[in-house]
Amino acid sequence: MYPVRMRLPSPSLLLGVALVLGGCVDNQLSAASTKLAVNPELLDLGVVAPLASSTGTVSVSSVGLGSLTVSSLTISGNDSDVFVIDGDLGGTALPKGESLDVPVVFTPNAVGAYEADLTVQTDANTGEAAFTVHLRGLGASPSLVVAPAAVDFGH
Repeated sequence: MYPVRMRLPSPSLLLGVALVLGGCVDNQLSAASTKLAVNPELLDLGVVAPLASSTGTVSVSSVGLGSLTVSSLTISGNDSDVFVIDGDLGGTALPKGESLDVPVVFTPNAVGAYEADLTVQTDANTGEAAFTVHLRGLGASPSLVVAPAAVDFGH
């Protein structure tokens, strides 16, 4: 009988197989993904008498694996003068899973329909870094309607 000789694989091959099977395929570090969620996409501030106000809220959330920063909040559009962000919230850091409520005040200056856009700009590195919320409201004069116009109680 002849002796059996086994040839073992080289140590570098064994190390390579161990790294692949262990899930380590590179030496790069990556930042935690940050992602923005905004709710609602349309904020309807309702019917408001001219020069009166109505306030609604837009919620901005950090839904990724890391924190994000809201760098700016701006209102633009033809009717941007009747919508105002209540407070200076630019530069707000949102840890993972946290939300920021952005109050928006609608003060129509006359009767009519009003529309504008609120843009939320962040440093999110996945998905959208900026998100636009459509704002709308209706300026209407208050009125009183009595029905029926007359009531007959009889004799």
